[in-house]
Amino acid sequence: HLQLCLADELTDYSLAHADLDPAVMPAAWRALAELCGQGVSESATRYFQIQQEEAAGHVREMERHLAEVRELGSSRVELFRQAAHDLRGNVGVVRNATAGLVRDEVPEPMRDDLLRLLQRSVSSLHGLLDEVMDLSRLQAGQEARDVQAIDVAALVTDLVEQLRPLATERGLYLRADGPSTLRVHADGPKLRRIVQNLVMNGVKYTRAGGVTVSWGDSRHNDPRRWMVCVQDTGPGFDGGDGAPLAEVLKDATVESREIDAQAPHGSPEPAPAEPRLPPVRTAAHAAYQERGEGIGLSIVKRLCELLDASVELESVPGAGTTFRIVLPRRYDGN
Repeated sequence: HLQLCLADELTDYSLAHADLDPAVMPAAWRALAELCGQGVSESATRYFQIQQEEAAGHVREMERHLAEVRELGSSRVELFRQAAHDLRGNVGVVRNATAGLVRDEVPEPMRDDLLRLLQRSVSSLHGLLDEVMDLSRLQAGQEARDVQAIDVAALVTDLVEQLRPLATERGLYLRADGPSTLRVHADGPKLRRIVQNLVMNGVKYTRAGGVTVSWGDSRHNDPRRWMVCVQDTGPGFDGGDGAPLAEVLKDATVESREIDAQAPHGSPEPAPAEPRLPPVRTAAHAAYQERGEGIGLSIVKRLCELLDASVELESVPGAGTTFRIVLPRRYDGN
């Protein structure tokens, strides 16, 4: 457009000055051609530079995604390796107990002990296999969200009543604490599985005291969200590098903590873009922690991602652990 405008100006000038020196207009047209040629050349050069920069950015992005995929694959391999290790251990117990039961010389009291050991191991095997299958379905994207209007208080209270005998057997308490009714839109079975996994994990590793499950409004009174908490008094998690739970949780995010830091007291907190887990807050020394316990928490993380929920974790070795699951009160289309 600039070239056409300048050409029109030169033409009008030439027509308006009939007595112009014949050498002027050729020089002017040459200057215009050089100017336009230089502009086109610089523009093309800059265009290709931008193309190269964009291509380099795409390459870096692809390399980053490839690294994430490799890391995810590595973490999955390690997780299932731990599951295989636990399965093999339980199968070994079953094999040894069975070998003892088939021997005629085994006294009756020992036979009873072997039967109880066999029952516990078979039950543990069944539970572990269920968890592996659940995690496989979640990672394969075979689980869908089915949201209905439910009373969270009734759901969680019923679950606590069902799990309380397990805690009582270990000399622990299991308490439910929250409003008598809390109606939200949620996927009841998946929410139940999240709370159940966290409660079972707390009961399994708590030595004294017990586990409390609570529910209610989010910590910043956000009308769009609510939360359920599972708090235990037991040994806490090791958050150091290489710890099993640290490996499970390290990539799960820091957004929840950032939201807490940015939101003014009493004002609504923005909903996180995706499920997040803040860094584990621990004391300097490692807490008691067994291998293989990451499967249940990986299921919790995957279910939270499916439900657009964020996860907050606070843990101090020797003092206990608190999981807060923050969920939407409603979903799009409900």
